[in-house]
Amino acid sequence: HIFERFYRGKNSSNESIGIGLSLSKTIIESNNGIVSVESNSDKTTFIIKYFKL
Repeated sequence: HIFERFYRGKNSSNESIGIGLSLSKTIIESNNGIVSVESNSDKTTFIIKYFKL
């Protein structure tokens, strides 16, 4: 869900419109990359990989 456009988490600020992760994913994938997320109760990690053409 977090990569869906306009998705906002329970703890997001009022100023948030939920476009940042969706836009980031679009840019990364358009440049031959992938983005994934690993989350647990202590931390959240975003993993970005780019591949050579």
